[in-house]
Amino acid sequence: MQRFERRLKFFVLALLLLPATYFGVGYLKCKSPLDYDIYVSGADVSGDYFTEEEDINEFKVTDALETLEARSSSRKAIFFIETSRRGTINPRQMCAIESAAKNNPFSDVYLLLLDPPVNSSLMNNEQLKFVVRFYKNLKIVQTTSESYFAGTALQTLGRNGKIGQSNYPVEHMSDVMRILTILRFGGIYFDLDVMILRSLETLAENWVSFETEDACSSSAFGFQKGQKLAQKMAVELNRNFDGDEWGNNGPGLFTRMLKRECEISAKSKTSEKCPDITVLPPSVFHSIEYLSWQLFFDRTALSQVYSKVKDSLGVHLWNHFSHEGVVIIGSNQPYGYFAQKHCPRAYWSCNQIF
Repeated sequence: MQRFERRLKFFVLALLLLPATYFGVGYLKCKSPLDYDIYVSGADVSGDYFTEEEDINEFKVTDALETLEARSSSRKAIFFIETSRRGTINPRQMCAIESAAKNNPFSDVYLLLLDPPVNSSLMNNEQLKFVVRFYKNLKIVQTTSESYFAGTALQTLGRNGKIGQSNYPVEHMSDVMRILTILRFGGIYFDLDVMILRSLETLAENWVSFETEDACSSSAFGFQKGQKLAQKMAVELNRNFDGDEWGNNGPGLFTRMLKRECEISAKSKTSEKCPDITVLPPSVFHSIEYLSWQLFFDRTALSQVYSKVKDSLGVHLWNHFSHEGVVIIGSNQPYGYFAQKHCPRAYWSCNQIF
């Protein structure tokens, strides 16, 4: 009788776990790597051994203005910006910053947190610590909007309340912050849903990337400090900030300004009006267009996705559409396949769902 009861309990438990394992039910959340012996005892994933002895970077958060104004100009700066004011990030966002740091060890990668709460959970985020401690070039900085906008070309917009009153305050603040940051400090900007696949050392100092033949992206670009087009974009934002349309201050701004000021399209490589700007076609960061975002989660599409992105520098994962897509750890889903290689710590710090 006792043997039968034990078997029955095992059978019931298997029934409960099967749909979660096979279909990826959302209650199997991503957990701390410290909860699982495999992650601290030496799991071999893409050549990385996850042991505590490998921690080479101190986990700390510093003031953004002090850190960025003192940084060495001899190293490229790569920026990711979080404007939700939650004061922390999720594993897929960790994947983006890890992929940049892992593939670009000679560049400084910054996660910039805007207006984090006083009691932020960041310092208790074991997964983020697990990622940051492994990459010496990965730095977390924070700032307040009041101090960051002060004395800049976008001070008026930053203080007049238009961004907070817009229909998309988080997204529109991100649109403004990326222009302000690159204009002020120079460097490369990526959205937190862009996974970097290789070194960016060969990129020109000033570049833009198109996502289609007609539309320029604001999710991936790079400018020198004080670059002229970036200055004009700041002026345009001050004059014509649009709080109603989701993309008007981001990709819409880039597309308008490039056509108006530079007469640039995706088919252009350079422009006589803007000779210092290099134009990158969709194949560099947007090989998978947003209408096909489901491919990243399709186990049967790995070969198809791989063939499309094999020569890309990075891949935009379209979180606006794909955030509810489920990635099961260890599956052949394209998202997970690339995450294992390019952000192994963020990926393997999860239990069954990434």
